[in-house]
Amino acid sequence: MKRTIRLTALLLVAALLVCACTACGTGKGKASSEDTPSSGAASSEAAGEDISKKVELSMYVVSDRPVVQDQVEENYNKVFEEKLNCTLKVNWIGWAEYKNKYPLLFSSGEVFDMAYTSTWLNFSPLARKGAFKELDELWPKYAPKNYERQSEMALRQSKVNGHSYCIPTLLGTYSASGPTYRTDILEGTDWDGKMETIADYEEFLEYAKEAAPEMEPYNVYQSGSDMDEVYMKSKGLYGLTGGFLWLDPSEEKPQVFTYYEYGDTPEFLTMMSRWNEKGFFSKSALSDTDSQKFRGGKAASRITNLDAYPDEYIRHPEWGVKYANLVSDVSNPCPLRRTPWRLPLPAKTRKGP
Repeated sequence: MKRTIRLTALLLVAALLVCACTACGTGKGKASSEDTPSSGAASSEAAGEDISKKVELSMYVVSDRPVVQDQVEENYNKVFEEKLNCTLKVNWIGWAEYKNKYPLLFSSGEVFDMAYTSTWLNFSPLARKGAFKELDELWPKYAPKNYERQSEMALRQSKVNGHSYCIPTLLGTYSASGPTYRTDILEGTDWDGKMETIADYEEFLEYAKEAAPEMEPYNVYQSGSDMDEVYMKSKGLYGLTGGFLWLDPSEEKPQVFTYYEYGDTPEFLTMMSRWNEKGFFSKSALSDTDSQKFRGGKAASRITNLDAYPDEYIRHPEWGVKYANLVSDVSNPCPLRRTPWRLPLPAKTRKGP
């Protein structure tokens, strides 16, 4: 058991590269040599750890399984076997089921070694309940180079009640949300191809409804529409917990407020009511568990972040799949994030309280 825990600590850094394959964050550039498993292997040798017995580690991530994941796993496991004498099994929890299945990981008694976590997956509440192992000693000992490269803000955010429970990614990330959509179905129409705003997306849905009546213009299912977060982010707002709590990072002293308190929320609800009446998404969306309608050719578009787009394009290049970012600020220059300020924010006044 102790060896598995220590190997898990060594592998956490490398495993973050697996998370980059999910739809949870987007990497900029290449990871440096300091991020590779060899850093952990060197630490293991220096610590005198016995890695003579081969083990398989289990990790859970939230996403639909990418199309090329088999090749990815084959390659990283070759490295892990060489450096750490272990393999990593990644278990994928799909978007249609993660809200129910992810919490069960920590209440069912299932044995696993690692899991992707984030604010929108209730990292802090789970840590307070003892769902994660403290990494205060393991992290700097078995992944010292990774630990040294973490920013002060990242180290602070990894902690709950003074103890570290997660390893933040070193890959630069940014916020990008919007539709992944098919263009082939609108060939021959007078659609102008513009996709820069939510209004442009609504126009696309109008054309898709007419050109391909057998499809749902917009894939909405049980987990939610995702358009509410896109709408809020398009206003330059930053979400704190799963789309419910927000703040405006352009304010000198940002105040946290709820989605329902925001002054423009009625505008958004009116828009979604209009889309419902026009049949842009299924009337039974609340009970629909099919997250693969776009992939299966049953829907003309879906709301995703940028990470999901390449997988859809690879699967069906003949569909002319495109992606549009509808979020106004793509650098995440929020003081609560470790990502540095990169772009000036436009002056704005929140209409909410």
